Amino acid sequence: MIVNEILYWKESRLLPREYCDFLIALYTEGDGIQPKQQLWKKSAFFLDIMLILLMLPLSFLVIYFTQFSPVMQTFIIFLFLLFLSVHIAVFRKNNSIYFHLALIIFLLVFFILSVHLVNLMTETNRFIQGVVLLNVLAWVVLGYSKKYHYLTASGIIGVLLLVIFLVL
Repeated sequence: MIVNEILYWKESRLLPREYCDFLIALYTEGDGIQPKQQLWKKSAFFLDIMLILLMLPLSFLVIYFTQFSPVMQTFIIFLFLLFLSVHIAVFRKNNSIYFHLALIIFLLVFFILSVHLVNLMTETNRFIQGVVLLNVLAWVVLGYSKKYHYLTASGIIGVLLLVIFLVL
């Protein structure tokens, strides 16, 4: 249990790497970390990343290829968004590069959900186009404020594509 806590300190950079290595060697009597523990952590992390990546295709499946009621579809997508929100918070806290992956998937799933909800309420194209515009403008604002250039660029491209779609 102590070794796991020291590993957590090492991963979250609460203590310098050298201190953590020393403490791990001290508590394991020089044996170090068992490969089984490392393998389990890596496989759990890999499974986590795969689940995050699957959220986008699963969202499409739930909305467009199931016979669930609209309320059930919306609830499932909200669960996906909750799952992604937790991962965004954890990855941000750990200063992980996977934070950006979870953020992108979250924004795309939210985009799908918002278009789906507007489509349920009204079939009017203007409302759907308005929701698409609000989403891509939110990407621009979020990207600009947080200095996430990929969000700013994708939001601008989304606005341009929407304008081209409206003109044609």
